[in-house]
Order: sequence, then structure tokens, then C-alpha cells
Amino acid sequence: MAKKIYIGLVGEAGSGKDTTARILKEQYKARILTSSYLLKKSLGIFLEKISRRDYIWFVKKLTKKYGEDIISRAMLKSMREFKDKIVVFNGVRLPSDYRILREQKDSILIYITAGAKLRWKRSKKRQQKTDDSASWQEFIAMHYEKTEINVPKIGAKADYKIKNDGTLEDLEKKVTDLMDKILKDNNHIK
Repeated sequence: MAKKIYIGLVGEAGSGKDTTARILKEQYKARILTSSYLLKKSLGIFLEKISRRDYIWFVKKLTKKYGEDIISRAMLKSMREFKDKIVVFNGVRLPSDYRILREQKDSILIYITAGAKLRWKRSKKRQQKTDDSASWQEFIAMHYEKTEINVPKIGAKADYKIKNDGTLEDLEKKVTDLMDKILKDNNHIK
């Protein structure tokens, strides 16, 4: 019987985490979870439009009352509830995220990385997230925010590293090659 695999994706803004998650969803039927999805789902009950300030306020209230790891614990609960064979935590950023991922027997951490200038240019081009229009100085400053400061440290603990410095096709090949290895090693069939 195939085991359930928990995959964590860690990487700086613009590194290709969302693209990697999309590849995993499309080609391997993976269930993708993000902490922002959980927050949006919760806040969406009350608000039609959710701003970045709403998210920040909500996280501050939750962490003040229930502890710094409340969002990570909610992610763990959600990951365990899904019956999918591959569950992906897209956006491992905090030490508590790393801990909850590693609590899973068959967990794998993948560090998606690229140079800062390339990541900034990709972010500017995609214009999908609120911070994508940031100047170079603002983009670099974001690396020192509470949610981003631990990314390189967590990435250093990753089981695998994908350097995403090429084309979309290059990334797709790297992801599928890695997944074929992971599935083979875990007795899964693609």
C-alpha cells in the first residue's frame, strides 16, 4: 500500500514555490495547502474583501491568544485531514512550520531557490501578489520580515534543493525528475 507523502516547499519570494506547487497538483494530483489559504478561508466567512492589514491583524490576535505556532498547528491538522496521497505545504517559513512538517513520518522538504535579482524580476513580471510591485529596495527589505527571515535557515535543512534559474520548462523537468525519484523511493506509482 502506498504511503502518504507530506512535502514542504520553502523558498524566498519569487523563487518558484507556487509554480512548483502547480506542477505537483497538475502532474501528481497533490493537494496544495498554504497558511494564507487557511487564513483566507477563516476571514472570508466575515469579509468579502480581505486586505493584507486584515491578515496581519488576524494573525496577531490568533498568536497572542493561542501562541506563535497556532497557524502551523492548523496546517498540520488540515494536512492530516486530507486523504490525498501527496499533500504539499507550500510556504514553509517559520521554525514551527518546519517542526510540524517533520512530525510527519514521510515528510520531505524541498528548497526552491534563485538569485535575488531574478526573483525580483519574476515578481515584477507576474503582478499576482500585493507585494509584486515592490521596488528593489523594498523587495530586499522584505527578506528581513518576521515571515521571511528564517527561509534560508530552513532551506539549509531541506532534503532537496531545486535551483530555479532557468526557464519554466527547466523547472518542470527538475520537479518531475525529483518527484519520480521521491515516488520510487517511497514505493509510489506515478
